[in-house]
Amino acid sequence: PVRAPLAAELQWRLLAHLALNRQRITKPEALKLMLSLYNFLSGSGSPAGRANEMRVESIRGSDFEPVTRMMIGAPVRGAETTIEIDETRFASIGDAHLFG
Repeated sequence: PVRAPLAAELQWRLLAHLALNRQRITKPEALKLMLSLYNFLSGSGSPAGRANEMRVESIRGSDFEPVTRMMIGAPVRGAETTIEIDETRFASIGDAHLFG
């Protein structure tokens, strides 16, 4: 487990998270920005922080399609997400598989 930073930066990260919506994250750069909000080790110089940065940087494209599925007899709207990645940015093929 990694403790969240307690400095003012955390407040800005939380505010950025609250401002998210589906329209905004349809572009790869916006998706990368959203995922980087949760890399609390970013910039710390730790190997785990750098590995997380590499995973986020691996995103090359994204596609979001609105879908409707039946769940327990009721229609539920959502989005089907497809993310294109550069597998060379991961430590192994297993690491890429766990990413998504």
